[in-house]
Parts: sequence; C-alpha cells; structure tokens
Amino acid sequence: MDELDLFFNYLVSNLDSVSRKRRFIEETLKITTGILQLNFNRRLENNYVQIMHTPKKLMV
Repeated sequence: MDELDLFFNYLVSNLDSVSRKRRFIEETLKITTGILQLNFNRRLENNYVQIMHTPKKLMV
C-alpha cells in the first residue's frame, strides 16, 4: 500500500467512526510541509471532513 491508500483508509475509518460513535472528531497531523488538521463531523445525516493545511513557513 502506498501513502495515498493509507491516507484514504484513514479518512474512511474516521468518517465511519463519526457516523457510528460520535458526532465530531478533530485530528492534527504533522507532515513534512507543515500541519494538516482534519475535522470529521456529522450533520443532517451526512458525514463530512474538513481539511486545513498550515505550511511550515506560517508556523511560529
């Protein structure tokens, strides 16, 4: 499995967890280019993920 497959599986797993267990999950991942923040949420019977990237040059 390559990194993209692993990341996709990670997203699907957390979306599934939101639909079954919780209504909101917030994850922060440190990557080589900065920080990746993932917010998993469930509203009106729909699951979604919000992805935000903060580049290293903007980090203090």
